[in-house]
Amino acid sequence: MCIRDRVGNVSHELRTPLTVVRGYLETLQDLSKGTALQVKAYAEMSDQVTRMQSLADDLITLSQLEEDLESLTESFDIGSLLTSIVGEAEALSNGQHVIVFNGQTTMAMANQKAIRGALGNIIFNAVKHNPNGAKINIRIIDEAEGTTISVADDGIGIDPMEIPRLTERFYRGDGSRNSQTGGSGLGLAIVKHAITQAGGTLTIN
Repeated sequence: MCIRDRVGNVSHELRTPLTVVRGYLETLQDLSKGTALQVKAYAEMSDQVTRMQSLADDLITLSQLEEDLESLTESFDIGSLLTSIVGEAEALSNGQHVIVFNGQTTMAMANQKAIRGALGNIIFNAVKHNPNGAKINIRIIDEAEGTTISVADDGIGIDPMEIPRLTERFYRGDGSRNSQTGGSGLGLAIVKHAITQAGGTLTIN
């Protein structure tokens, strides 16, 4: 058994105990009439369980992407896929950001589930890591050499020194951007793997 398989198996095994712990924590939170310190402790434990569940899910996703997914390749419309993702991003933003998307029919041949996850990760990051009022512009650009999907925002930006490391596993970047949003540090590693596997490239500016 290779390391990748072991990581995937361990992550699967973590799901059940984490679900049990979360269930008991939620029950204790509902029943608790304790001190402010006890209430705070339950809330912080719940947050950490959520982060551990997110990490386990991301490790499973990355393990699955590293397998041969050619059999799952299918034809689909990127425009329709992005329309659905943008709708979810608008719900996540709750009117706090300006999200602009002009969809168009553009057919692709890839693993639709993996591409949906990759594009969703990028667009949801633009919502979660930017302040209220930021504009997020999503475009499909068809050119002779292929299709480019651009996700740009006018938010807080990223230190150029960090950009080369953003797709490294477990790299979470500037703590000031991540302290309130959690995350496993695997999101962009998964994005890069999914896009590369589909024959594309991920460029971050």
